[in-house]
Amino acid sequence: MRQDPVLSRVKLISEPWDIGPGGYQLGQHPPGFAEWNDRYRDGVRRFWRGDPGLRAELAARLTGSADLFDRRFRKPSASVNFLASHDGFTLADVVSYIEKHNEANGEENRDG
Repeated sequence: MRQDPVLSRVKLISEPWDIGPGGYQLGQHPPGFAEWNDRYRDGVRRFWRGDPGLRAELAARLTGSADLFDRRFRKPSASVNFLASHDGFTLADVVSYIEKHNEANGEENRDG
């Protein structure tokens, strides 16, 4: 892909989680991939809700999550910081609810 004139300019974004042992690989993908950073999402959400003791966590996430991405030829720019995306929650939902609240979609709150 790096040799292709079109594909070499594409930014690949991956989800760093999968089922099974060792499935969670945040910060471990090879150079050239960007990763959804769920620690950013969760840390900002908890801070917004007023959970105690999160200043250092919030600072780490807002400054690029170097604890996860500043190694192995990776840069903090490999982190895709998000609060709401394709998981079915609006930003208002993400910061309003303490637990999942998906009853209306017919999945009996098993998704998302």
